[in-house]
Amino acid sequence: QGVVVLDGAGRIVYANHAACQIAGRAPDELEGRYVLDGLIDPERHDSAALAAVMDALAREGRWRGELWLQRPDGSSCPLWLYLRRLSGDEAGGDRVVAVFTNVEELLLVRQQLEELAFHDTLTGLANRASLQNQLHRLLAQAARHNRCVAVLFVDLNRFKAINDTCGHAVGDGVLKAVGRRLGQILRAEDVIARIGGDEFVVVLAGEDRRSTTRQARDVASKILRAIEEPIVLGDQHFHVSAAIGVALFPDDARHPQELIRLADATMYQAKRSRQGRLRFYSRRLERELLRRSQIEHGLRRGLERGEFRLVYQPQVSLRNGRILGVEALVRWRAGQGREIPPADFIPIAEETGFIVELGRWVLEEACRQLAAWCGAEGLGAAAPAYVAVNVSARELAVPGYRRQVLETLERFGLKPGQLELEVTETALVRTRGAGMRQLVALRDAGVSIAIDDFGTGYSSLGRLQELPVRTLKIDQGFVRPMLEDPKRLAITKATVELARTLGLLVCAEGVETEEHLEALWSMGCDLAQGYYIARPLAPAELERWPAAESLAETGALRGVEGPGQ
Repeated sequence: QGVVVLDGAGRIVYANHAACQIAGRAPDELEGRYVLDGLIDPERHDSAALAAVMDALAREGRWRGELWLQRPDGSSCPLWLYLRRLSGDEAGGDRVVAVFTNVEELLLVRQQLEELAFHDTLTGLANRASLQNQLHRLLAQAARHNRCVAVLFVDLNRFKAINDTCGHAVGDGVLKAVGRRLGQILRAEDVIARIGGDEFVVVLAGEDRRSTTRQARDVASKILRAIEEPIVLGDQHFHVSAAIGVALFPDDARHPQELIRLADATMYQAKRSRQGRLRFYSRRLERELLRRSQIEHGLRRGLERGEFRLVYQPQVSLRNGRILGVEALVRWRAGQGREIPPADFIPIAEETGFIVELGRWVLEEACRQLAAWCGAEGLGAAAPAYVAVNVSARELAVPGYRRQVLETLERFGLKPGQLELEVTETALVRTRGAGMRQLVALRDAGVSIAIDDFGTGYSSLGRLQELPVRTLKIDQGFVRPMLEDPKRLAITKATVELARTLGLLVCAEGVETEEHLEALWSMGCDLAQGYYIARPLAPAELERWPAAESLAETGALRGVEGPGQ
């Protein structure tokens, strides 16, 4: 770390060797120089920003944050900087001590993560996260100017047959070709995204409803014709078609997710319709909306009737193959034994606020189960050391959440260290004020905090270092394809290194093969979970789950012993 001491006038009176190396200057070039004299990048920090730093230093006696250093060759690099003002009594005269680290490599890793998080690696188009951000912006602009926006949901026909009969490489070639054709049709200001599989979304900003409807119809017709053109891959010709559903803002919906959902439902109606492959949303989609309503109203009734249950997925140490903890996952078997997927009911619970009540039940049940495993008639020494529970931003915003968590732990005789709260990166970034204070207080009380789905949100380096977390969980979207995708493999390695640099544990999700396990072990990853290790298990199944020695005997964790074990 670089260390610089400034006198009361802002002159450098001391600079250690690391500071000289980072600045690219000899000691005599730094000592005696005013810190603002050509050392701070003026293109990134104006006088007002620097004045704010000095004001905070004068007012509070300390400041920390990111500043960009300007080197003699004109280049610049980001520093993570800590400033502290010393009084004359402490230092024989007013002094300011600056301790800083070059975070250029960490910033590059973060930029790579952000690039992968917001772009589809196959087609180069925007992905779902980027689509949400851009759609939020376009809708806000349209609302201010009383304009209309069209969302087109495009889904390919017969793509699965091509993928299954010709292989994923051919399927990928078809998707790339479709992505290129969409790019050739649309304007630079239009949004094009691939949000999964053979699904694409196009967003068009228009004027009034009539002209936007006409514009969407014209664009959709061009898309359908372009996709129907034969796709040539090598010596093979492939013929595909598509169906398109359209929803309009503000008439059909006002929220990005709801617009996409309506366009998606309308697309399926177009697929079933004999009238054509393009449909606009209409009120006749009551069946789709009815299902959503049934889920929404069934949530509370399901909780009252005991229709929810928890399953537990083991998290194992990659140092010795032993189970360290379990992640509690909620499942819903509604009336007549119908399993409703979490992907269907969790977003609705989030939107309606029912996630707070459901989350309270999950916390209680997870703690009760862990206490039973740790009890005299439980698993004894083989019991998981902790249980991980997913927490939403809505729950963190509830006054008294910290007290609720600690009282629940006390009621079941558990220590704070036996609970881990998993918060998605996106939710953590949005958690501010009282919610963040509750999270910090829980961390200080001994509860472990993990960032779930790391790499899919958008947290700055500086904020990442300040968040009260102990563990980064690498999203399965990076882990599953990493052995076939060099870029994702590099990102996964970089994330492990990032966690190590920040003094955090790292847990990889989506481990589905022995090769995944061995690759993660070689990177120095701490924990892993996924279907290769174990699917989510009912309590009774987990109690029969084999110990590390049994797994080693079967080859499930062959070779997984960390350095020094």
